[in-house]
Formats: sequence, C-alpha cells, structure tokens
Amino acid sequence: MTSFLLPMLLCCGCRNADRKELRSYEKGGKKISFLSGGEVPEEFKDYQSLSTNVQSSAYKFELLIKSENYWTPNPIRLFYGVGDDIIVEVNREEKEKESGYHYYKLDKSGTITDSLYHPLRGGLRSGFVGAYVVYLSSEEGYYYNTWPLNGDKTKKRIKILNQDLSWTTEKLEKTDHEISLDAKHIFYEAENQSGENGISWSLNKMFFFKGGIWQVLYRRQSFGADINDADKLRALRYDFFRTSNDRQPAEEENFELKFFEKTEWLSYGHAIGGGQAGFSTAGWSGTAYFNLPLNLDSLKIKVSDLIIEQEKADTGVIRYYRSHGSGENVSPFNLNYYTSRNLNYAIYSNDANHLYLVKKGE
Repeated sequence: MTSFLLPMLLCCGCRNADRKELRSYEKGGKKISFLSGGEVPEEFKDYQSLSTNVQSSAYKFELLIKSENYWTPNPIRLFYGVGDDIIVEVNREEKEKESGYHYYKLDKSGTITDSLYHPLRGGLRSGFVGAYVVYLSSEEGYYYNTWPLNGDKTKKRIKILNQDLSWTTEKLEKTDHEISLDAKHIFYEAENQSGENGISWSLNKMFFFKGGIWQVLYRRQSFGADINDADKLRALRYDFFRTSNDRQPAEEENFELKFFEKTEWLSYGHAIGGGQAGFSTAGWSGTAYFNLPLNLDSLKIKVSDLIIEQEKADTGVIRYYRSHGSGENVSPFNLNYYTSRNLNYAIYSNDANHLYLVKKGE
C-alpha cells in the first residue's frame, strides 16, 4: 500500500506545482502576499542571485572588511556613530604583532573616512558613548577623545571627584542628585577593595558627561555592591548588525518574499539538537524571489534550493531552510542583510568573517 500511495502523492504534488497560488503571511503586523508555484512570471525573470561573484548593472558588491579571527562568533560589529556615520568594530587574530580592536568610520555613501585602533594591553577597556570614546585603563587611568565626532584622537583626562573619599554623605548625595538632573551620559563601574582587618569594600564609580567634560564620582560602599548590566559602559552602545554564521535576529530580517518557484517535492529532516530528537517531513524545494530594500529602491534577488515552511495556510509565520537534497537534514537560511533610508548602501555578510557593502550600479 505504501509503495502505491507514494507515487500518487508525488504526482499530485507535481500537478500542484503547475498551479500558482496567492499566499500571504504576517510580518511586523502587516499582511504580505506572494505567489507560489507555477511558471515564473515575466516580472521575476530579471532577478539575480545575491552573490559576491555576480556581475549586475543593478548593484555591485564591495568587500569592506575581512577578519582573520576565527574564534569569535561575531568578529565584525556595526553601530551608529554621530549623524549618519556608521562605525565598524573588528576583532583581529591574535597572531598579529599587537592584537586589539580596529574601528572604521563609514559615511553615508559607505566610504571609509577614518580609522582608530584600540590595543588590548594595560587592562585597557573602551566604550563608545555618543560623540566620545571613553577609555578605562588599569595603567593609564581614565580618559576620552572625540574621535566619533571630529576624528580627534587626543587624550583628554576624566576628572575624578572625591578621589580621597573624604566627602561627607550629604555632599555625595547632593552631587549625585545634581548629576542625575542634567548629565548627558551616565554609567557605573565598581571595583572591590581589600580593607583593613579583613573587611572588604567596594569602590563605586559614577562616570558622567556634564558641563562639556567627562568626570567620575568616587563613593565607598559595602563589599559586593552590584552594578546592573543596563547601567554599565557597554550598555550605552547598540550593535545593530553583527556578522555571523547564524541567522540574524528577527528585526534584521527585512527582505520580502515575492514569488516561490517549486522545483522538487522531497522528504527532508530537521536536526533540533540540544538533546531533542529530530524529525522528518516533506515539502517543496525551489527558488525564492525576494525584494531587498536599498535606500528608496530595492534589490531584486533569487535564492535557489530553499524550503519554505508556513505555520498556517494564510498569514502564518514563514521559516526558510536550505535544502541539501532528498533525505538530508535542512540547515537555516541566512540572509544577513541590513539597510536604512539614511544610507546609500546596504550591508551584507555571508559568514562571520566577511562584511560586504551592496551599492546600486552606476
């Protein structure tokens, strides 16, 4: 019975492939419609593969950064600087003469306009806060520069208040209140200290930008004073894009499915991992046609060997997988792509160690 039903199902699937269906799904609270099955409509004949090797008059790829660091899952990270500037942070491999972080500033057109290097020596840590880079070093103390704003790398000392811990509680509370009223930026650090008679304590540091300069207020507190992660230096920066061998977060998934060309009905598996058993299912493998936003225009690309799963027949969640043939486990489909109306280019990575810019053809 099984050997008879399987060809019947396959034939039904083949007949269904010849019929176009208008499908839809929900995305960001919006209903998106796309065609599935049947002959490829003429409007999709000019769609091209999103590949760094493709030659297209519509768009071009530029390799911006290559990281040789293969141990970090996200060796290239991007965040906004001042205005429309984007700053790229790159981990370099440890066999370099001096390891550290490299920073590149991109303008609205994707041109590198400046660079900055942060060596990993002397306990140096740094953080980008608006127009400033703040440095915390066990050897050099605290300083900052205005490189994000104007390219100036000159070190400016951060003024320490109450360095000898002699201020009264009243003075500390008054200063703390004044800072919280109008300081532009605030973050906290804590450093455990070994006290006399075996009684340890914590040096609480309140860094703030006020009156055109960075300052830090010292305060002695009981041992084990905890700083919330949201109040630390690293929390003041948001990485909107990270290169990865994995799928980007859902908010970065800004491509739009327009048509799905069914080519082969097959059985495939899902390997869940984490101690959970995998499972097998069946569905269509084919070529998906996407529109990707690029400034006020869009890139028209196609991706072959995809499997599309939809939770419901209409307006359900869509998930994409790479097909590796009949009977094989699928793998996640990664289209790590980002753009904004403020930029004249898009950002694309096909793995963790390469970052490309996609620009419109001339």
